[in-house]
Amino acid sequence: MGHVRKVPSKRQAVVDDDTKLNLLLALEENPITPARQLARDSNLNHKTVLKILKYEKKRPYKMQAVQELLEDDPDRRDHFSLMTLLMEQDTCVYSSTN
Repeated sequence: MGHVRKVPSKRQAVVDDDTKLNLLLALEENPITPARQLARDSNLNHKTVLKILKYEKKRPYKMQAVQELLEDDPDRRDHFSLMTLLMEQDTCVYSSTN
């Protein structure tokens, strides 16, 4: 006599269409809202919100700090690319003579 062990099932969170729509509209209004904030505002679990966003192929944007371009940056880029090109040509000449 043996026992059959029950396998726990992965239950899907039941979220009505209105809640999904409100979640997506909130993301459209402010795309930099974190998923945890969306979860708090809609009274849903954080992972449920992530699953909904993944299913709808949406992602909240993450703000990133970037460096500001200065007036002389294009000149420096041109100089760097020219120097790199000259170095590559010198390397090709050097390797062809050996």
